[in-house]
Amino acid sequence: MSTIRRICLFIMIGALILNLNTRGLACESETAGSFSAKALPKGALSAGVSFEYRKYDELGHQNAAELHMQGEHVHNFDHDEIYNLSLAYGAGDDFEVKLDLPYVKKTFLSVHEETAGNGDYSRGLGDMGLSGKYCFYHGGMDMAALAGVKFPSGSTSQRGFNDEKLAVEELPGSGSFDYSLGLAVGKEIDRWLLGGGFLYTFKTQGARDYEFGDVLKLGFSSSYALKPIGQFPNYRLSGEIRSSFIRKDKDKGSGVASSGGDVLLFAPGIQLDINKQASAFISAPIPVNQSRGGEHSELDYSVIAGITMLWS
Repeated sequence: MSTIRRICLFIMIGALILNLNTRGLACESETAGSFSAKALPKGALSAGVSFEYRKYDELGHQNAAELHMQGEHVHNFDHDEIYNLSLAYGAGDDFEVKLDLPYVKKTFLSVHEETAGNGDYSRGLGDMGLSGKYCFYHGGMDMAALAGVKFPSGSTSQRGFNDEKLAVEELPGSGSFDYSLGLAVGKEIDRWLLGGGFLYTFKTQGARDYEFGDVLKLGFSSSYALKPIGQFPNYRLSGEIRSSFIRKDKDKGSGVASSGGDVLLFAPGIQLDINKQASAFISAPIPVNQSRGGEHSELDYSVIAGITMLWS
């Protein structure tokens, strides 16, 4: 399915769901999935910690080494580990600001001929992100504008075993300022919570004059509470469809063949609302389709889990 057709399909499904004749979801209520129209109440503070594990299908190390010798920009990833601390604050009526502080470990196999197949890794602080959310519409559904900036605060100076120079894609940080704009929508239908939205990230040139490709992310999600919303403890069963459309990277201004493409994921999950202040979740995004440019270590599976605390 072409990229344009997928975008149109997402838009039509979202329009159908969100125009049902039901009461709107208040911005103070939780929504499911990656995109939420929720904004913290003015003066409220939340803190969360999460862990994400991404496992990749490795390329054959001999094949990867041969492609590298031919000048292909190829990498042989094994897995990523991302530990994230997030802090959010209700800075005004329907306006929230959020700070993300990640710590990243990337594990991969060498693609250099003399060390092909040998395990290597990098680890360190990832790029810090600052984002804002403004819930500007309360009607049949709620809508929120999203904006953010990622700072080049992550580590970009690490070297591998035998003092081997690592590629920018293998480092915890990118060395670039990146900017994001998007929209989130939300709606409540009895015990159902529906959400969706999009986020476009504009990438800029970073470490060693490398520029990652811009990314468009789309998502539609739903969750069902086993008890009436507002009763605790409560479990929510959720499902989300996520799609990412990625432009090709540039290395010193030249396009990188083995980059870009699009990925479609389905993410089942469960959330435990312990009380009004605490919740925990786990989700397992599964690749449905991956159409990547050139030679890639495609995603095999991923798992993300975390806890969040709220003070108001």
